[in-house]
Amino acid sequence: LFLLGIAAAAGQDLVADGDHGLRGGLTCNKEAKAGTEGACNPAAKVVLQVCGGICREYYPQIRYFIRDELSAFSQITIDEKDDQTGEQPFFQFYDSNGAKSDRIEVGAMFSHEMVEELEARGIKPKK
Repeated sequence: LFLLGIAAAAGQDLVADGDHGLRGGLTCNKEAKAGTEGACNPAAKVVLQVCGGICREYYPQIRYFIRDELSAFSQITIDEKDDQTGEQPFFQFYDSNGAKSDRIEVGAMFSHEMVEELEARGIKPKK
């Protein structure tokens, strides 16, 4: 909770993993109309912003996602940041016009939760 307080004070988005109940499930509402607050807005492209080097050791689920899931998603690219930025890994979603839409921190998510978030926004894995 102390770390959550620090992140909140810094104005960062908070996303805890759904399995521990801090946020509970998806970060968006699949039932809400696209374009409204809280809706799972469709995305055309996703960039996974993640630190490289030793920093990635602090995020084992990110490593698992990259190793086991990433190749199934052709719409996702990785943007590796310097270890010194201090930012948690996040998905930056872009609409069909190339404009930024949602940003979701994924550092506290399990790999399967990241896949659920992607699928909720229309980013489907290759069959």
